[in-house]
Amino acid sequence: MDLLFLSKRIFLGTEREFLNGGIIVDTEGIIRKILRTAQEVNTYVYNTESEAVYDFGDKVLMPGLIDANVNISEPGRKDWEGFMAATKAAAAGGFTTIIDRPTNTIPPTTSVTALKTKTGVARGKLYVDVGFWGGLVPENVKEADPLLGAGVIGLQCTLSPTPAPVGDAFPAINRKDLEDVIDKLEDGTVIAFSAELPLKNAIEPNEEEPKKYESFLRTRPEEMEVNAVQLISQLATANKGKHMHIMNISSAEVLPIVAQCKRAGANLTAETCPHYLALSSEQIEDCHTEFKAQPPIRVKSNQPRLWDALKAGCLDIIASNHSPATPGVKCLNYGRARGNFLNAWPGVSSLQLGKFHGLIRILVVDSIVR
Repeated sequence: MDLLFLSKRIFLGTEREFLNGGIIVDTEGIIRKILRTAQEVNTYVYNTESEAVYDFGDKVLMPGLIDANVNISEPGRKDWEGFMAATKAAAAGGFTTIIDRPTNTIPPTTSVTALKTKTGVARGKLYVDVGFWGGLVPENVKEADPLLGAGVIGLQCTLSPTPAPVGDAFPAINRKDLEDVIDKLEDGTVIAFSAELPLKNAIEPNEEEPKKYESFLRTRPEEMEVNAVQLISQLATANKGKHMHIMNISSAEVLPIVAQCKRAGANLTAETCPHYLALSSEQIEDCHTEFKAQPPIRVKSNQPRLWDALKAGCLDIIASNHSPATPGVKCLNYGRARGNFLNAWPGVSSLQLGKFHGLIRILVVDSIVR
């Protein structure tokens, strides 16, 4: 017999209003029918016997979340986080599908061999569905087509060097290599970017106060994101058959560039992350390196424009950029190195907080409905 899930606030994601109704699911978890009104629910209950009825009242009932920006560190750095812990965290956060980035593993997912190694290690450890990005680095341009043929959802690259030890095996790619590989890819291929470009004249950190967030923040100004998004927009405009995607936007300064590129007909999408929407640099206390990310969390006045961009569709999705590491790597152990923002690994661990991501999405929808 089927199961019946009831709620006065069902959000399907295909329309901008909540339904007061029910969802009929068979015992294998397949949705059989959507009941869109309370009257339809009453008629169904009167005429049909369900195995169980779950009434969630005013709580939001919605599809499982998908996070397209997750760093799982197995194989090679399982102590940072492996498939079992990551997918359990995803399930706890309300995610039913996550897409793993290619960067943090040993080896990174920059070849079919590495992809097979990763999928082999993952077998038997997954609590949610997992897809994979293929890595695009200067040395593996010939691997792009084989990776796509092997099933990755797209190719992901970085435009600015990633800190060691990850960056040693996953270097940044330059414009010439990008143009060469994009030109050879089939239309419809997704190319995702970590969107910061190095400055011509790097800003030195404040070595005198390494445990203050501002000492790190000053080294990665919004100009780095603006320059990167300008480059990506140029590539997207020149290659409208390809799908360009900008990951983890933190700066509202890039939004006009994204909007203009979309208006020009480019196939461009963009995302931001919960920590950019909910946290500000003013809130980060000394030594709290768990909040270090690249791009960095910026000032509070930056946030309203990100929210507005979500409501307007300039930003398309919210994704976590979940990137956990051990306390030592994050400079969270006790001792002299504790709280050093200049040395800590730049990654926020937030996948397990997916219910909060869902709340953000509902708040956005609510604001549209109202």
